Amino acid sequence: ESEAAKEYRHGLEVNRSSGQLYFKLAGLSQKQHRISEAEGLYRQWMEVQPNDAQAHVALAQFYQSTGRLKEAETSYQRARQVDPSSHLAQESLIMFYLETNRLKEAGLEIDTFLKQNPMDLAGRILQARLTLEQGDTEKAVSLLQDVARQAPKLAIAHQYLGIALARRHDIPQAISALKEAQTLAPDSSDIHANLAQVYLAQGSLSLAIREGETAIELNPQKVTALRALADAHLLAGDA
Repeated sequence: ESEAAKEYRHGLEVNRSSGQLYFKLAGLSQKQHRISEAEGLYRQWMEVQPNDAQAHVALAQFYQSTGRLKEAETSYQRARQVDPSSHLAQESLIMFYLETNRLKEAGLEIDTFLKQNPMDLAGRILQARLTLEQGDTEKAVSLLQDVARQAPKLAIAHQYLGIALARRHDIPQAISALKEAQTLAPDSSDIHANLAQVYLAQGSLSLAIREGETAIELNPQKVTALRALADAHLLAGDA
């Protein structure tokens, strides 16, 4: 067991109600492929702090990353129930619907969110994500460029702009946007996975492999990175 894990366990012995310690220790367990241990830690956190929306969202994200989508949706919805005012709970449920291609549900949730928070940048990014998934790439790019201009330090704005530009087949600009996102959030497995996919589309196989390996190192369950890495190795003649 790593020194970090020992430190987190000791911290929990001192303070059993520390949500961040459960979160960090569960993340370490998940990264080391100790899936049942990670789930137990997320559940302990939820039991210790049953009204903490973040605990329910963390468990939901764990379920989603391991392909247990029904349990993930239940946990996302429970997060909304325990704290209806939580932006994290609202945004996480919307992201879940977008990532599982349930666009109607995502649209209804986004409309509700923006009525309550019309100027919220995260809500506008989610609206752009929905627009992209509905096939209006140009409008999505325009929306995301506007958000990125307003909030140049917001990594997720540059990340989704990069994704939208890649959908438009504007690969150089997509890479530029994703690299900006990576500078702002270097430990995001999602951004590394996005870059792996874009480099793969460009035919830059060594870069795709590098980014895919980094994404998996940060999150071993990152399916998009695993696929991009496998494809890059196959095209490179490594398989």
